[in-house]
Amino acid sequence: MRTRSRASCLAHLSLVLAACATGCQTFQPSTPLTVRVRDAETQAPVPAAIVRVWRFGSHSEERDQTITAGADGIAHTRLAPPDEGGVMVEVTAPNHLPTQTTLPHDVVDALASTKRFHPYTGPPLEVTIDVFAGPRPTAELVLPVGFRGTIKAEIRVRADGSWPAGQRAFSYTVPENGVVRVEGPAVFGLGSGPDIVAKFADGTPLPKEAKNEEIALRWVRREGTDVSFVVGTSADLDAIRRTLGGGESERSQRASPSGQGGGRRGGGGGRGGGRMGR
Repeated sequence: MRTRSRASCLAHLSLVLAACATGCQTFQPSTPLTVRVRDAETQAPVPAAIVRVWRFGSHSEERDQTITAGADGIAHTRLAPPDEGGVMVEVTAPNHLPTQTTLPHDVVDALASTKRFHPYTGPPLEVTIDVFAGPRPTAELVLPVGFRGTIKAEIRVRADGSWPAGQRAFSYTVPENGVVRVEGPAVFGLGSGPDIVAKFADGTPLPKEAKNEEIALRWVRREGTDVSFVVGTSADLDAIRRTLGGGESERSQRASPSGQGGGRRGGGGGRGGGRMGR
């Protein structure tokens, strides 16, 4: 009997040591989290959305989780306490633009409040993430025939606008001074904003890629949400850049995912399913 008891103790000790060998994260408490994914314009659930959640911390094995939302747009996961970096969420869904954002502070604080052997006991943790239907919006600039020179597109989100849900093509008339206000719905605030194209008032399109001596719509720089172009040759572009200087580089602009990244601006959400990114 004594031998059997000793064998049982040794087996239990072996399990504990094995758990310790995998890292102390085995004893990290985890808290249930519900992620609701919905269409930003129609508020309808987005089924089959892929939700990737990763927390910043020292336990790399626990950082990254990927779950799939059901037909109701809901995904369930469990998260261990994050370190100071917080928790990121990335959502990709069929026919929708990718969205990346952070969990609200109150949810992160609730996750961080858990301790070993003391799990979270507060209200259920739930966040809602809105995603926009694709494709990326296009803003077409209509220029006076024969226009040459700089264009400054002042991109602005109009929350009180009356655009129909799902509209992704927009047109704006550029005045002679080249400064145009490009106002659009909330999808304009996603990632690097709308794709900007141009044509002359007689319908002649302006290419973005052209030979050095050809007239084209050439990207100059971005300052905040304002984007500058020059309508001209490669030599015109070089001259304008020398004059203006500064601004976000062309390389960083092109590296920014089209209509992605950064999540929508702002915060929100939290316990009880508050919205995020609005």
